[in-house]
Amino acid sequence: AAGTWIKVWPAALLAAAVVAVRRRLAIVGGALIVSAATIAVVLALGGGRYLFGFITDQTGRGLQIEAPVSAPYMWFAALDVLDSRVYYASDLLTFQVSGPGVNEVIAVMTPLLAASVLALLLLGLWGVRRGAPVVRLYPALAFALVLALIVVNKVGSPQYMTWIVAPIVLGLVIDRATWLRPAAFAVVTGLLTQIVYPIFYNFLMTDHPDPGVVALLTVRNLALVVMFVWSVIHLVRVARNPESGAGRLASHKRPASVIERFPS
Repeated sequence: AAGTWIKVWPAALLAAAVVAVRRRLAIVGGALIVSAATIAVVLALGGGRYLFGFITDQTGRGLQIEAPVSAPYMWFAALDVLDSRVYYASDLLTFQVSGPGVNEVIAVMTPLLAASVLALLLLGLWGVRRGAPVVRLYPALAFALVLALIVVNKVGSPQYMTWIVAPIVLGLVIDRATWLRPAAFAVVTGLLTQIVYPIFYNFLMTDHPDPGVVALLTVRNLALVVMFVWSVIHLVRVARNPESGAGRLASHKRPASVIERFPS
């Protein structure tokens, strides 16, 4: 809850816990206490009008160059076609893209993100109703929600790649064999991100970015999409077959000890 007020993405971990963990009142109660204290401090210091700026500012943003949805416009700008280009938004201090139909894409992205998050939460609730154990459901749901906040978003940033670390580490601790592939993809994604930013980022910050760097960024974004697809498929499998994998987990001594201590 404290992390969510600093940077919004931990809300995905919190939401996944509310769905998957049985002690929901403790989680919600703790979040409400932290939120009340935060709001009280902000109001006391006279920042009330900025309290929910992280929500209102999101709706007013354009398509940032690193967001997966911006890939077609980045290629249009790189090839200098369809009157597309990269420009600097001085009010938000970010680089964004312009081109045909961009306003329509901007308008649909926030509702699409909300719908994606809601669909994943419903999948998680389905898993709870079918008896999926928290040690399998929570990391699967958290990973899918975090990736939705990255992939189905009109905003993009190198820091987003750190968001996926927490659910992957939890998944590796509980079920290493299942989570090795997404972990490997995460390493590749981080490496590509490091190459793009800061090494070649200057080649993206022009009206017509370098096609080679756009290709690197596109591959990075495709890796994110692949991880997101994997996360949704894995979440569906956990929800549909709650007992599958339970025997494998119990057969490994160290993961089993972690499972026994995991708060349910």
